[in-house]
Amino acid sequence: MTTITKAADCSTVLTASTAQAIKAAAIDAVMRYLGSWSKSLVQGEPGIIHDAGLALGLIWEGNPTYAAYFTTSQAATDVANAVASAKAHGTPAGTGIAFTADYEAQDKDLGSIVAYFGVIIANIIDYKPGAYGDKEVLDALYQVYGDKLWYWQTSAWSGGQQCSYAALYQHTYGQTISGVQVDISEVYSDPGFWVSGVKGDDFMTVLMQGSTGDAVKTLQTNLNKLLGLNLAVDGQYGPATAAAVKSFQLQHGLTVDGIDGPQTQAAIAAALGALDVSVDKAKLQAVINELETVLAHAKALL
Repeated sequence: MTTITKAADCSTVLTASTAQAIKAAAIDAVMRYLGSWSKSLVQGEPGIIHDAGLALGLIWEGNPTYAAYFTTSQAATDVANAVASAKAHGTPAGTGIAFTADYEAQDKDLGSIVAYFGVIIANIIDYKPGAYGDKEVLDALYQVYGDKLWYWQTSAWSGGQQCSYAALYQHTYGQTISGVQVDISEVYSDPGFWVSGVKGDDFMTVLMQGSTGDAVKTLQTNLNKLLGLNLAVDGQYGPATAAAVKSFQLQHGLTVDGIDGPQTQAAIAAALGALDVSVDKAKLQAVINELETVLAHAKALL
């Protein structure tokens, strides 16, 4: 799996040449905007981005630059439009979509922003919501929602302080690469990007609290096998399954977020493989013991 350490927020439609130039500048991923405005991703652009070897981070942004924007009705509209736009681009399930608070929010604004994101979380379908904002905004959201969101922090209005839990930290603004203006972020953990070179149904589905279906049943079965648990194999990713995932992550040195993402899925596959190998060894030893018994009987006849 491609390691993502640096990302660029691009406000311009990318072509094959500009995407390749960004990749050549040691950028691993680009962030682009959903919707239908001047900064938006256009049809076919995800393929161009992936063909250049870049991952793609998705942002929904209406006009979140003042306190009055953050209403529950606006949140319902934003999440519906964001999901429709993501699906129109063929975005795989489990990908993150970041919703933004793109201004210096005051303490009195935080309640409305938290309520706005609550509606986003409750109504988003197939995708996992992220939050982009300064430290004060993200801290308020993290205290309420924890790992139900991905967190993308901007250094603007953050007073030089970083959130320890943020997946990425945007810190350099207004740079130009091959005529494209970009803002640069460091990436510290899985930010929910559409992974480079992975398209449509080939994408590894990210499972989290609220996920349902056969993939969750498989996860529960595997956790029972690896951890000696007795989780109900019911296809419902609830608190017990999330706690089991966290336990597995802790034991294997992974980010403990309770989300069955690409790194956790790879570690589970490796652990199952190792378990299968040990079972094969046990079977082999049994065969050896049986052969030794037969050989001993044969020698006794000589």
